Amino acid sequence: SFVMPDMHTLCKDVKSSVEEFKSQYFLIKNLLDDLGIKSYIIFRATQDFYRENKEWINELIKKEGQPALLELWEERYFYFVLKFERPVLSAQNRSATLSTNQIDVESSLEYMVDNEGKKRQKYDIHFTDIDGIKKYPVILHNSPTGGLERILWGLIETAIRDKDKKVPGFRTWLSPIQVRILAISNEQHEYAEKILEILSRESYRVDFDDRNEKLGKKIRQSEIDWIPYSIILGKKEQEDQTISVRKRLIC
Repeated sequence: SFVMPDMHTLCKDVKSSVEEFKSQYFLIKNLLDDLGIKSYIIFRATQDFYRENKEWINELIKKEGQPALLELWEERYFYFVLKFERPVLSAQNRSATLSTNQIDVESSLEYMVDNEGKKRQKYDIHFTDIDGIKKYPVILHNSPTGGLERILWGLIETAIRDKDKKVPGFRTWLSPIQVRILAISNEQHEYAEKILEILSRESYRVDFDDRNEKLGKKIRQSEIDWIPYSIILGKKEQEDQTISVRKRLIC
């Protein structure tokens, strides 16, 4: 099994669903930007819907500043008239979709008639409008991240793809361990434990490499583990009651 956040927004008509769709579009974009995941853009729509809405769809694409894939259908084959996806490329250039949002018109009175001219109201999802009349909503299906496991995959693959441009790693707030304490010798272990307690009390995710190894080897391991900050403690730091901070990746 897997875990996937899934939002369902009931809109009174297609017009209001479009406005909400645009708002949720930027919710998804900002979320992935905050995570540091490089994503791409795919729009899939019926030709009729795109013809009537291409101005704002094209405007969203222009704001991205990158090419987008646009797939148009002559007929509506699914429950939605528009689907938006944000895929991510792996280090091996394999694509997988993270975020998605769809304008579902299956319950809408406007789209209730199928291609054969028959009524096709499957679920009787309805609401009473302000005028007291029973109406049928347009539904947005939005998964801002897709499966959480896939988000982790996206974070790792994005970091690996960008390794030639910058040191691979997670943003500090996402790193499982944010700070690692490195003592130059065993004489600083007691002081290191004190720093560990202080940082833990402040809710930093911190650990202490207390192995009997040379400092260079400990630093190397901290690099391999993608630790954003290393605190180095030697005789001088212990005497002055200070710390030396080594930055690896600051985002």
